[in-house]
Amino acid sequence: MVKKKLVIVAYDIAHDGTRTKVSKMIETYGSRINFSVFECLLSQKQFEKLQTQISKKIDIRTDQIVYYEICLNCYTKIIKQPGAKHHYSLTKVV
Repeated sequence: MVKKKLVIVAYDIAHDGTRTKVSKMIETYGSRINFSVFECLLSQKQFEKLQTQISKKIDIRTDQIVYYEICLNCYTKIIKQPGAKHHYSLTKVV
């Protein structure tokens, strides 16, 4: 069984074209929960691959990506208002 972790990915990207490319890339790994914030359930290998792919697309002088690793126990305590649009199965291994 592959161990997965929840990673919140947020970005601030200056250029529209780059922002579109990066957001589409992240959407292949997870779900958009806000304009520039995504929830991704990733293996360590997927997490490393995502970071590498993003680093090749962004301009380090103007853009910023932030990754928050959230333990699955803490995920169950997240409060979303007005309510969740989706929910991960914490027992399902993708």
